[in-house]
Amino acid sequence: MKAVIMAGGEGARLRPLTCDRPKPMVPLMEKPMMEYIVELLVEHNIHNLAVTLQYLPENIMDYFGERSPLGANFTYFLEEEPLGTAGSVKNAAAFLDETFLVISGDCLTDINLSEALEFHRKKNALATIILTPQENPLEYGVVMVNDEGRIIRFLEKPRWGEVFSDTVNTGIYVLEPEVLQYIPSNKKYDFSKDLFPLLLEKGEPLFGCVLSGYWCDIGSLEQYRYAHYDILDKKVKVKLPAEEEEEGVWIAEDVYIAPGARLMPPFFINKGTYIDTKSSIGEYTVLGSYNYLSEKVSTKRSITWSRVTLQKNSIIRGSILASGVRMEMGSAAYEGAVVGDGSIIERKATIKPGIKIWPYKRIESGAVVNSNLIWGNLFRRSLFGADGVRGELNGDLTLESALRMGSAFAFMLGGSVPVVIGGDTWGPSQLLRKAVTVGLLAGGAEVIDIGETIAPVMRIAVTSLQAEGGIYIHSCSSNYGYSAIRFFDKEGLNLPHSRERNLEQLYLRDDFPRARKDKLGYLKVINDYNKIYAQMILKDLSLQSIKEANFSLLVAFPPPHLQDFLVPLLQELNCNLIVYYPPARTKLACWKEDDFYCHKNEIARGIVRGEVDLGFWMDPSAEKMVLFDEEGNEISGELYQALLSLLILQSGKTPMLVQPISASWIHEELARKNRGIVLRSKTFPRHFQEKIKEINKNSGTLAGRGYLPAEFLQIDAVTSLLKILDALAQGGKSLSTFLKEIPGINLRQKEIACPWGQKGRVMRRLIQEGPGKAEKIEMIDGLKFYYPDGWALVLPDPEKPSYRIYGEGFTEEIAESLTDIFAEKVKSLQDPGTD
Repeated sequence: MKAVIMAGGEGARLRPLTCDRPKPMVPLMEKPMMEYIVELLVEHNIHNLAVTLQYLPENIMDYFGERSPLGANFTYFLEEEPLGTAGSVKNAAAFLDETFLVISGDCLTDINLSEALEFHRKKNALATIILTPQENPLEYGVVMVNDEGRIIRFLEKPRWGEVFSDTVNTGIYVLEPEVLQYIPSNKKYDFSKDLFPLLLEKGEPLFGCVLSGYWCDIGSLEQYRYAHYDILDKKVKVKLPAEEEEEGVWIAEDVYIAPGARLMPPFFINKGTYIDTKSSIGEYTVLGSYNYLSEKVSTKRSITWSRVTLQKNSIIRGSILASGVRMEMGSAAYEGAVVGDGSIIERKATIKPGIKIWPYKRIESGAVVNSNLIWGNLFRRSLFGADGVRGELNGDLTLESALRMGSAFAFMLGGSVPVVIGGDTWGPSQLLRKAVTVGLLAGGAEVIDIGETIAPVMRIAVTSLQAEGGIYIHSCSSNYGYSAIRFFDKEGLNLPHSRERNLEQLYLRDDFPRARKDKLGYLKVINDYNKIYAQMILKDLSLQSIKEANFSLLVAFPPPHLQDFLVPLLQELNCNLIVYYPPARTKLACWKEDDFYCHKNEIARGIVRGEVDLGFWMDPSAEKMVLFDEEGNEISGELYQALLSLLILQSGKTPMLVQPISASWIHEELARKNRGIVLRSKTFPRHFQEKIKEINKNSGTLAGRGYLPAEFLQIDAVTSLLKILDALAQGGKSLSTFLKEIPGINLRQKEIACPWGQKGRVMRRLIQEGPGKAEKIEMIDGLKFYYPDGWALVLPDPEKPSYRIYGEGFTEEIAESLTDIFAEKVKSLQDPGTD
């Protein structure tokens, strides 16, 4: 027995799901639609199959090949131009030498084909149309038959006044080869519109076989969703790629579901998917293979394909997410939304009901999408963020893109020049480091790999090894699962903005020459460079005083590369160490910043209970730190920066210090008491570093020529920690006593959403009509308004569609009031009616 599977459909009504695949290859429960048809044919002992192809034929031929494991044999017939349903079957005439069945490759059905074949033979029919009852026949061709089953009338997509039957044409036919003589060759010709009316007119034996069973045409995105729901309700008999473990619960192999996740049947979860704690998998959810659902994700009546990522607090309701889609933290997609392959929905973006996003689009943070996105590409506004390139491995940060960045950086620096590279111990960091290294070598660079290290070591290595630049790769504790690729200049500082732009343009154009094969770069590995950095920072300390103090320290869950470096260093200084990890979790290479905040009360209790002098947590790059004094009090943010300012001012090396314009005026107060001066910088890291370099150059220190740890305490947590221990040891003070020299800080901060297109307008209006009468307005970075009892800073976020509002006053109430006033002002100025 032979059959023809019509698989040439473009599936225009299923776009964006069919933008780069033919409709029969659109997955249902992670199997192509056509695979269910093949299984049905084989089940009814039909093994020799002709497949008619027209749109993206290679997709089908590559997937099914010539013979399937089920025992089906495939012969393919390609249409150069669309020939219609009957015309495509005529194109396979050489294959059709016996009774054969015709079926669409993009429907879902479990109709009894054997019963249809038996009916056809009994009636000695030339053609038999399989019919099935439908509650709403308006979208289909209605067929009327007499008592013998002979067809007496066709109604193609009738109005309700023309509906005299509820039996519709399923597009499944049993035909004799003689019927092909009625179909013209190489001409567009349809079964329903052309052939069957002709056979009816000629009085040929044309029958309709009415069969029960499930049948769905899947002609729309809504029908596609409901086909999944029907499978979960077991309205159709199909073979799924997972066993039903209990009523309404299909879970494939290698699925991880964390304790605390809520799952409500019916649902289907395919292999390799990870579901974090506190996620809610609602009824009629279908999750494809190798999905990653972070904590507090919520899904309901939604379908995801393979390798979809749903980050923390993302929500999908009645939506379809194609392969490789990533929804970032707090984003949402609602009823009927469809997101095409590889698209990225950034933080807190919302896809409104019924909206379609075509493949490989990027929706910016905070955007509300209320119209289809078909043309164009909302890629990130720039490759570089505030501090390097950040992204998720195999999301928007691929190994291929990392390799290209490496080659572009080598070309920008001059090709055959030394470049230092290093990174932390996290798996994605290691992979990215290898990819960037290959790119550098392809660009002709002399690559010096210093291995697993921290950012301050990386900076000093660039200067001491006289490299032209450096690249440091690490995990982002503030954005869990993300990696950062940081580029440094030959002074060990962040690249200037102009150089970032230059690198970005090279990367995006990708038209720069690579090194010839005889000019490729070479790799040199230097082990234990961390020790050189350690020796450098220890030279500037009163080592004997620290050793005699015999400090007891608590280190909060350091990643392996940081622990391997810090523990021996602190033990050398005669410190007693307690390394704290949350219960049942040890030596993770990538920590969430949330982990710290969830456990900081336990850390504080451990410090008091263990009579510890000081506790601390460092981020993976060892540039940021949170301290705890001996009483368990947290020292972070502005208070930590004030502590560093006090150390710098009391060191006697320079009377000047640098703070960003968003920092508290407490730094000026500390400078006044210690006969110092505060220079204000922009909030951008490179500008901050340039200001430090400038004051060190004027004072004649070596740091004026580049990075030295002791001069850059604000971006070197290890040196800062040792300087604090040095100050406590020499002064004989506890940390809590030392902190009493810092006055109270009343600084508040808020973030207010603002679309990218509104930012410039808001700034213009703020200059014109800032609230109250300011004594002075500064425009160094954002707008800073000074009042008699406080100040407020309105700062556009460079990476997100939002503003950061800072307010400080003589009292907490004044700080809160100033922040609230400007937050409301920014909101009101977004209203076009205010112009």
